[in-house]
Amino acid sequence: GFVKAVAETVSLSFEQGVFPQSLKLARVIPIHKGGSKTEVSNYRPISMLTSFSKIYEKLMHFRITEFMEKNNSFYEMQYGFRAGRSCEHALLNAQNTLLDSLNRI
Repeated sequence: GFVKAVAETVSLSFEQGVFPQSLKLARVIPIHKGGSKTEVSNYRPISMLTSFSKIYEKLMHFRITEFMEKNNSFYEMQYGFRAGRSCEHALLNAQNTLLDSLNRI
């Protein structure tokens, strides 16, 4: 049914290297930040995508990340957005590098 159709569409897009143009469309909503409501600079734009577009994007992200992980395509010290690697890991690595350097002095 629906899930199979979505999976096939995502697979086809992935194989062709194309993200459907129709899913790139967003409704832009101005959000008031404060101050005078007549000043354009007191608003920030928020882009609202459809739920389907967000699901599609997450599926594509998962497929690309999985491919990159399997093929060791990420830089070893890449911590952001990777499973099992956090800011804490990056800070610990930086701390260890600094301590190693200080111990050599």
